[in-house]
Amino acid sequence: MTGLILESGIDSKLIQNVTTIIDKKDKLTKSEFENKLLEIGLTKNQIDNVVNYFDLSLEELNNIFTNTSNEKIKIGLEELNNLKKYLKGININSICKFSPSLARGQNYYTGNVFEVYDKKGIINGSIGAGGRYDRMITDFINDGNEYPTVGISFGLSAIYELLKDNTMFNDKSNTDIYIIPMDTDIESLILATKLRDLGYNVEIEMKTKKLKKSLDYANKEKIPYVIILGENEIKNNTIIVKDMFNNNSIELKLNNLEKIKEYI
Repeated sequence: MTGLILESGIDSKLIQNVTTIIDKKDKLTKSEFENKLLEIGLTKNQIDNVVNYFDLSLEELNNIFTNTSNEKIKIGLEELNNLKKYLKGININSICKFSPSLARGQNYYTGNVFEVYDKKGIINGSIGAGGRYDRMITDFINDGNEYPTVGISFGLSAIYELLKDNTMFNDKSNTDIYIIPMDTDIESLILATKLRDLGYNVEIEMKTKKLKKSLDYANKEKIPYVIILGENEIKNNTIIVKDMFNNNSIELKLNNLEKIKEYI
């Protein structure tokens, strides 16, 4: 971005101001975008250059600047082209889109930046974002070594809204089996581990609740199966798996848990 701004004939002192405006480009009309650039002192010719350059695809930028002497553009395109190879190599290039105007916190980012969006378009804004900021830790430690760094943060509120709109989320819990210990916390943890090894999502009630409240929780969260593990069950080497949806139960031996796959 710095290279394209300099290539547009703009003074280096204005790079940060111009970058901030470019980052808002997709949210502004063409006239609003141009007016903001006029306000900080750009000429009509410089604005035309910015508009043209920041509408180009990665392929077009590669073609135009194949033999450029602009070192900033050369380094930037090298990073972007390498990133594209990685995305293609791990087969996610079809869900990734290059945006020449995405800047984010340009004061500390040192390389590629990115934003994550909901594919269905339920949420308009990004649900996650980040980028590379190599100098932050390098300058902080200041021991002569370079520390490459990349970070991302997620918008939990936005992700929660997506989950609420997901019909699978509403119809059924992500938890397959809910274990309610009756003074058998350690045994319940062991049982949970064995069930997870069999491929089930297992939740354990680790708070001291009355049995009814725990069962109410299972119903509220639409958890399909519940195991109440008490001392008698441990003594008899037997568990009862309660089917919460169909109101029946399955009896299994603790030393033969794989049989649970016949029922769940």
